[in-house]
Amino acid sequence: MGNGFGWLNLILTLVGQAAIIEKAGGNGWVVFIPFYGSYRFFRIAGRKNLFWWYLALTIGLFMCIFAIILSNGRLDVDNYIIIMIFLSVGFFIIHILRCLGLADAFVLGGGYVLGLIILPVVFYLILGFSGSMRYYGSERNGETDYPEQNGTGYGEQKDYSGQYSDKKDFYDRDF
Repeated sequence: MGNGFGWLNLILTLVGQAAIIEKAGGNGWVVFIPFYGSYRFFRIAGRKNLFWWYLALTIGLFMCIFAIILSNGRLDVDNYIIIMIFLSVGFFIIHILRCLGLADAFVLGGGYVLGLIILPVVFYLILGFSGSMRYYGSERNGETDYPEQNGTGYGEQKDYSGQYSDKKDFYDRDF
């Protein structure tokens, strides 16, 4: 039962990340490509420089795992376990910073950041499929990571400034 829960967790996380990438104007299928999907997700969160730290930690983790496997008991595993604990702390710090960037890109508060940190699967799905949450970009200065999102983001807005010349016209309209 535990193995099935892990696979379900992985699939729902990838589906949520794909929805977030699509909401940001990219192609959602890229999350299924190892490392490139992670890079795009870091980019949406406005933390693409953290991706290189993530990649270095992943390489270090795989090196420790392969060293333990290939040693056949001849190696002092305790040293590698300590290194893996430090690598795990690094992954957690990167996860927190990515969640902060993601919440900033969608202009969300601290409670949502806490939810992204503790239950990323649930909050990725909410963020990706909620119609009320909009991607504003990582720097919100009018320039986003995807050119389709620059400007209004969901098509051109209509100009209503000349529709009502004064307050009397506004209040006299029919609802």
